[in-house]
Amino acid sequence: MPTRAAVYEAGADLEPFQVLAGEHALLRLQLTRALDAARANPLGSTARRALAALYDGFRLHQRREDLVLVPACERLFGGRDGAASVLRDEHAAIRRAFTAALAKPVGLGSLSVPALHELHGLLEAHFVREERVLFPMMTAHLARREAADLARRLRATRLA
Repeated sequence: MPTRAAVYEAGADLEPFQVLAGEHALLRLQLTRALDAARANPLGSTARRALAALYDGFRLHQRREDLVLVPACERLFGGRDGAASVLRDEHAAIRRAFTAALAKPVGLGSLSVPALHELHGLLEAHFVREERVLFPMMTAHLARREAADLARRLRATRLA
């Protein structure tokens, strides 16, 4: 099985929004695994490991968006108070939901299936907004060279 990093880098030659949409698909799959594991055994380590894997993947994805996508969005659509402010607010809400879901160390207590459902709702709303609104709008405003540069910078972004 490929490592998480290899899976995230598999779309290296794609347009920037295909890269991010591919990450969305992987994160959706990881969330489904965490939900399934929590429903089966909310006290089990499998559920916590699945949630931790989801969190690791989201941290990388969010870092890429925060460092590359948000500044491009600010440049194209009204500065810090435009569409980029919605992205920042959604990222903060998702981080809070992860904090709530990960509040107990691995092996202590059960995962809250309702907390995971809340996280699912936040992630899905965020992904859909990006895929159906933001990415098409940005594609329409970016020159091909700008899009290629954006894709290159997204792929180059790593966790600190």
